[in-house]
Amino acid sequence: MSPLAKINHIAFLVTSAKRSSYYFEKLGLVATPIEIYDDEGTREIYIGDETTLSRVLLLEAFRDGPYKKALKKRGTGLHHVAIETTDMPGYIQSLETAGWTIHPKYKDSYVKNNLAYLFKKDVPFLIELFPQRNKHIQQTLVKEINIPVLDYLKPLIHSLGLESLNCDHVSEISIAINHVKISQSEFINL
Repeated sequence: MSPLAKINHIAFLVTSAKRSSYYFEKLGLVATPIEIYDDEGTREIYIGDETTLSRVLLLEAFRDGPYKKALKKRGTGLHHVAIETTDMPGYIQSLETAGWTIHPKYKDSYVKNNLAYLFKKDVPFLIELFPQRNKHIQQTLVKEINIPVLDYLKPLIHSLGLESLNCDHVSEISIAINHVKISQSEFINL
């Protein structure tokens, strides 16, 4: 893993955050209480407590907003990978050099809120990027994220510098928790 970057969470758009959380609870994992963000139009539940990195975020878009728009465009499934970094400007520069682009709608949020979303055409998810928040946390929930991408995009995924993000020889989006591989199809449409 790059010393500059760690995965904070992996966000999935789901039909029902509550029903999807039950799937993880049956595996013995902790689900946070549901949080409602009216301005975003989402109901959100994290899998894993706040002392853990690489948690799963279940996003339910219940009314108009950016997530409802994404849901209509791409459907349920992986929405973004959130990354903490110790060097926002340097990490963004390295990602832009590799071919990632700061999402035009969020250029102001980078300057004002130190938060950036990056994208690349044909990559089936966004990158959310913010300064490191959890300096002392060592425990990670999701040990591996498997994302199939076209061959020409693999160097772009590798440019993120995240060992747990795998795009080689992958046929479906899945995550690995406690040595158990979980396909996103097992929980996104519950």
